[in-house]
Amino acid sequence: MKINVLFISSLLFVFIFLSSCSNEKEDKKTSNLLLLLLRPDRAENYDRDVQIITHTIIASPFVTYDTNYSDEDLNYYKDLVETEIARYPRGYLIKARAEKIVFTRNLSIGSRVGYGALSRPEENTIFLNVEDGLKSRSIFNPAAPWTYYSEERLSNGIHHELTHSMDDTMGYWWDPKWKSLNDPSFQYGSYQFSIDNYNSRPLSSQSPLTPFWNPIDGFVSEYATSNFAEDRADVGKAIQGRQFSYLNEICATDPIVAAKVRLMIEQMNRFWPFPGAEDSQWKRRFSEIRCN
Repeated sequence: MKINVLFISSLLFVFIFLSSCSNEKEDKKTSNLLLLLLRPDRAENYDRDVQIITHTIIASPFVTYDTNYSDEDLNYYKDLVETEIARYPRGYLIKARAEKIVFTRNLSIGSRVGYGALSRPEENTIFLNVEDGLKSRSIFNPAAPWTYYSEERLSNGIHHELTHSMDDTMGYWWDPKWKSLNDPSFQYGSYQFSIDNYNSRPLSSQSPLTPFWNPIDGFVSEYATSNFAEDRADVGKAIQGRQFSYLNEICATDPIVAAKVRLMIEQMNRFWPFPGAEDSQWKRRFSEIRCN
């Protein structure tokens, strides 16, 4: 008991010290991390429903959007996202501070437009953008294959943003172990995206289109080369999304990606270590990944 009191007292001292030295954003992240350390981590702490929010403007710094999406596009995307969320153990999104899933149209951040999604764990929110004509794009048109956006590919989005949220919650803002897996000569942001859409596999006879095509050693996608956070988020979505078979193909020839996948799975299990997860599709997916 004495040891526990001393431990908690030490954490409180560190909390007060860091709070006095940090700026507001860093202070909020530090506070959330220390609160996780101070509070016993139990599944029942997170036993509540995720809120699915439509046709509503949620105030968030620098974020703007409208809600003039069609019912057809909204319901198509919403049903898909709810199916993907159900893969996770109950409470997983709550712990990841993704309690609210907000559907938007024309999602923008400041002057930057065209966002497909945004994770805001400090606000317990993930924003998902509903593109015009999204439902019709799920049908392959041989005359215009570049318009195709399959359900399988669309499913990746929520898993990408949820990985961002998990990383922020656990303090994975930089991981020397992860970075050490990259080729020593590689620097994030140095890769030149292909002339095709950087988030798409180059057009070929292989469909559906996928962002997972291992453009250079160590990376599942072009977008993953942008920075540390996007590298991790794209590995997370490759694991849990519906296009995980491409990840297995990459792991068969790229030991760096395979090592990143193993590390990500280890950290996901550490994030949600509670009994009962064995029955979830989230947990079963780990046994379907061939990255040993």
